[in-house]
This record gives sequence, C-alpha cells and structure tokens, in this order.
Amino acid sequence: YYNRLRDDRYVKFSAAAGLATAAAIVILITQFDFPPLVDWPNHMARHYLEALALSGQMLPPGYAIEYAVMPNLGSDLIVPYLVMAFGHITASKTFLILSIASYFAGPALFVLQQGSASRASLAAACLLLPWLMAGTFFWGFINYYSGVGLAFLAAANHARLAKKDRVPLWQLTVQAALLVLLYLWHLTSIGIFLVLAGCHALSSLSVSTDRLKSFRRQILLAASAIPALVVMISVMLTPQLNALSGGLVWSAPLRKLTLIGAYFVAYMPLIDMATLALWCLAIVLMFKFKNPAPRALTFPALSALAFLVLYVILPVEVGTTSGADIRMLPPLLICGVAALATLPLSRLAPIGLSLILIASVVRTTSIAFAWSHMEHDARALSTYFRNVAPNARILVLTLDRATKQNFQSHLMGWAVPQNGAYVSNLFSYAGQQTLSLLGPKTDAILIPTDAGHSVDIAAVRANFDYVWVFNPASGAVALPSDWKPVLGEGAGKLFKVQ
Repeated sequence: YYNRLRDDRYVKFSAAAGLATAAAIVILITQFDFPPLVDWPNHMARHYLEALALSGQMLPPGYAIEYAVMPNLGSDLIVPYLVMAFGHITASKTFLILSIASYFAGPALFVLQQGSASRASLAAACLLLPWLMAGTFFWGFINYYSGVGLAFLAAANHARLAKKDRVPLWQLTVQAALLVLLYLWHLTSIGIFLVLAGCHALSSLSVSTDRLKSFRRQILLAASAIPALVVMISVMLTPQLNALSGGLVWSAPLRKLTLIGAYFVAYMPLIDMATLALWCLAIVLMFKFKNPAPRALTFPALSALAFLVLYVILPVEVGTTSGADIRMLPPLLICGVAALATLPLSRLAPIGLSLILIASVVRTTSIAFAWSHMEHDARALSTYFRNVAPNARILVLTLDRATKQNFQSHLMGWAVPQNGAYVSNLFSYAGQQTLSLLGPKTDAILIPTDAGHSVDIAAVRANFDYVWVFNPASGAVALPSDWKPVLGEGAGKLFKVQ
C-alpha cells in the first residue's frame, strides 16, 4: 500500500502542494518579528507577563497574573514556556507556526477520513491550503484559530471510535481528556466539536441497519464528553468566570452576506479574488459532479448545513465574546471540502492541483508583501521603548475600530516585553484572561460628553508617561500643546506626556 501511494501521481501532486505552501508560510512567519495581526501584540504582552510569573520573577507595576479553570486558555498554556525558553519574539513565531499547522492538520485528517483516505480525499485536503491564513487569523484570534484544528482532530477521533464494536476504556479516557482540553483551549472549540458529534450521530443513525446498536454506541461515545460538560457547567455557574454572561448584539442581514466574501480577503482584494476564482476552477476540474452518492455526503453535508444555520442565527456579540457568528465560517468551509472528498476524481485533477499550488504560493507572497509595508510602526516602537526608562506607563486611546490594514489599536502590547511598560488596554476580562490590570484602564480616563468622549487630562498627567492615539479615520483630535509626538505614522501616533 505504501509503495503504491509513493508512486501515485496524485500523492506526489498533493505532497508538492502541501510542502510548497508550508515552506512559504514558514518563511513568511519567520521573516517578521512583529506580524501585523490585530490582537496578537496584546496577547503576547500577557504571555510575557505569564512567563515572568511562572518563573518566579517580579511583575512590572500594575499587573497581576492568576490562572483559573476557564475557556480561552490555549496560548496561555504553551506560549509562556516558549517565552522562558526562547524569548518573546521566537516564542511568537513558533506558536503562530504551530497554530497554522494545527489549523491544517486537524481538518485535513477529517477530510481524509471522510474520503476513506482516497485520492479524492487527498485532493480535497489540498483545497484547504490557500486559506490557511484567512479571516480570524489576521485579527489575531489565535486561540480560536488553533482550536479549530483541535476540534476537527477530536471529531476525527470520535468518528474513528464510532466504527469500533468495542471501544477500549483507555481510548475513551484519551478522548475525554482531549475534550476537556478543547474547552480550556477555547469555548468555540468545544462548540464546534459538539456540532460535529451531533451531526455524526444523526447521520450514523439514519444509515445504520441496526439502529439500536448504533444508538448504544453513540451513547457510549457521548459519555466521553461528560467531564468537559461538567467543567463547562461549573464555570458557567461562576458569574465572574462566565464569558457568555451579558447582552447580545445582533447583526444586520447584509453584514452576514458581506462577511462571507470578506473571509477570503487578506490585504489585496484583486489577488484574493483571483485566488478564489482559481480555487473554484480547481474544484470544477478536480471532481466529477455527476450522480454523487447521497449516502456518502450525509455527515459532512449535514455538518456544513448546521454551521451555515448557526452562522445565520448567531449574534455578532455574546457577552464579552465578539465575532460569535464569523467563527462558524471556517468549520463551514472545512465541512464543505470534506463533502467533496467523497466524490470521484476527474482526469483533470492534476491540473486542478497545480492551480491550488499556484494560488497558495501567490496568496502567501501577497501577504508577505503587505506585511513588509505594515511592520514599520512595530519595529520603531520596539527600538524606542528599548532605549527609554523602564516601566513606562502608556494610555491607549482607540478612536475607531481596527481593520486588517489599520491594525495598530493593540500595537503597544509589544512595549511590555521590551520595556516592562504598563499598557492601559491589555485584555483582562474575567473568565477569559489570566491578567488583571491594577492601574487605571482606558475607560477610567474617558469622560462621556454630548459629542462622544473627552479625556481627563489631569488623570493622564498623574498616571501616564505616554499616550498612544489610534485614529485611523484621521478625525480631529484636540491634545494639549505640550504633548510631544515621538513615534508613529498613519493610523497611530505616540505622544510623550510632559
């Protein structure tokens, strides 16, 4: 079997596409010390502080670190140890590469499983390559992003166990531990798994010739989720740890439609749309769509439908969780690709695979080109705070929403490992982060007015050395004349408070 696969041209094409894309992504990540991912500097600041706390060192003034049983801990469980071993720059690059690997490996294994490791499933898995960096990755939602891969890995193992007549206790125990890890990694991870597991149970019961036996098997597998559900319920019953407590914010229907297209756009819309067109053409060339077997499509198609429905009905914000609906788009795409894995290949499949390879490398190159023009502020910031007095106090004023292009709203996070700086907008939500801010936060400095917000100048002078103004719309901002601009171009500027 191995020799046959080794000599198979489809395997060679798939391996070439995968290796070329992996090489391009690794080169991209390693070339940039400060990747312009919106939330990532904020998270890296916390991981640096966690590394100090875990190694027994004193934290800079204004911070406290406390671990607890709660979701959204994915990178908090790994990155601090990488920081202690290699420093924050190498730790950042390493975890980003591992996250991309997880985001591909779990879904690729799921796709291969749905296609019974056939040539078609190999080709279908390659369809994931152009979109390994898309959507939530550019926003720096790395816990969620890597958690998607873990969720599909757990789903693939769940489907594997469901085929066994007798499941060894140790394998159920491993699955139960994996599900607890999913919940701790990110709340959406366990949600994605539960949707997949539910769809798998429905599809298995619908095609089974012995439904009673199949039902008993599904009940046994469901028992492996009990420890994770117990942890989840205990956290939800603790108000200060429940990230879902709070109000709901609903989205307009038009936004739902536009975000589907926006998911495929990185920084250069024309190149991204060309990539999407090549991707669609590759699908048409690679698979035969005549008379597909409905039975084979049941599980992945049902899962794709479930995620589509969730995308439509979920609000955009749930409590302190933002972008709740767009988190359904990656599993929707992956399940759609898995449905293709059950189709027969056409004779033009090698041409389609070649298009996938071209699309993947071109898109990754376009991202590298965009990042090379976006990293300037972060590098200048790192140099500046390396050469000023330690423990600088920085107030962050965000006057508009960040975008992938105007990403500097959390850029001051890089000043924490460079200077031990206190930054007023670091993530410190109870039930989501280990960090607590003991000093004044941004909200405490803002004064509501009829026109929007004003700033308590006296409080700024008393508590901060610098003010970072994120103003991508270039709106009028009145600042004291003695605040000296020292850094920043475009959307963000740093002022020294005299």
